[in-house]
Amino acid sequence: MSLGSVFAPVQALNTANPDRYQGVVQDLPSLRMTLEALSRELMTITAVHAEEVALLFETAGAHLTDTFRKLSAAEAPNSPAEIYDDLESLMTDWGRVAPSSPRSLIESVHRLQDALVAANLAAAARRLDAPLQELERAFVRIADRLRNIRRPALQSCAFGEAAFAVRVADAAFRELNIFQLSPAWVLDIARLTSDTGTSGARVGCGPGLRLSIATVDVTVAYVFNLRRRPDERRGAFFFSLDITDLFR
Repeated sequence: MSLGSVFAPVQALNTANPDRYQGVVQDLPSLRMTLEALSRELMTITAVHAEEVALLFETAGAHLTDTFRKLSAAEAPNSPAEIYDDLESLMTDWGRVAPSSPRSLIESVHRLQDALVAANLAAAARRLDAPLQELERAFVRIADRLRNIRRPALQSCAFGEAAFAVRVADAAFRELNIFQLSPAWVLDIARLTSDTGTSGARVGCGPGLRLSIATVDVTVAYVFNLRRRPDERRGAFFFSLDITDLFR
């Protein structure tokens, strides 16, 4: 028995039936036409000196380029197993950042229109209305059809098994600081007992800085001796190293 025949049933679970995606695939040419129309109108916006308009124009262009790239992948998937992945990648929004989606593009063009109006370029903003409305209708139509299509069985099983790891990674990326520098204040109180006559409470406090890199916190401060005696130093440097346990 060949390995191909052994793994054929497993591969079938990961292969999308192309017939189920025909409604979505048939709408992709209309989506491309609306993107091309929007691209042509964007190219007519030239010689704009307002800094905000220029920045938003660049952002909209980046979203448009990335959407075209993902659309091309969805139009010509490498294998039947990738049909669903390519369509979902095209339509999924990743927090309004690249990789882009039609929704990201729509929102960035709306912001660009507002900036054009503020820069006394309302005519240029109005030229974007028609292709933008067509893009919105195409996006809603494709998203509704894709929402009603189930994932391949093997992918659904894999997503269920990986749900916990995905939640952990999501929390880490959203809540974990990669790099942070913040002020700190150190307060140290101790009661000392000694035969040299230096017994009693000691209080020290002072400013410092805390450097956080991922799960490591390094704090450096100078602590002043608030009850200094004649034979004691004015203060001392303070250093601490803390490691946070993400899985506590």
